[in-house]
Amino acid sequence: MRDVLLRVSSISEPHTGKVPLDCVRSLFCDTRYAEPRADDEWSEGRQVETSPKEVRFGGYRFEVDSGRLWSGTHEIRLTPKAAAVLEQLVRRAGEPVSKEHFFATVWNGTAVSDDALTSCIQELRRALDDDPRLPRFIETRHRRGY
Repeated sequence: MRDVLLRVSSISEPHTGKVPLDCVRSLFCDTRYAEPRADDEWSEGRQVETSPKEVRFGGYRFEVDSGRLWSGTHEIRLTPKAAAVLEQLVRRAGEPVSKEHFFATVWNGTAVSDDALTSCIQELRRALDDDPRLPRFIETRHRRGY
């Protein structure tokens, strides 16, 4: 099994490689969050769960809602599936994302070969100029995920 990990090695805990959630949030300090919908309630201490609209990492900016990846003012075109894979990596930054999770979320349980996921990971690595042997963003974790 192959998994993917959004690499944040500079803030990971020694020996475990795990990244504290507050560190992941601070890493993406320029993340924009969705505005609450009209039917969301803020009163009586109820908090609304939000998700990032935009995530910045390295010199890149990923718009989660539209699946668009930017390097400065230049848009890097991604296929819809590769954008969906990147969305899953961003949403679960700092933890391995299993092949099974990708197939359940990106392909909605449709039977596809492992090559479909491998192709998307390769596309993302090319787009991010990421070397699988010396990864900056996407690291293959043998039998655990990406």
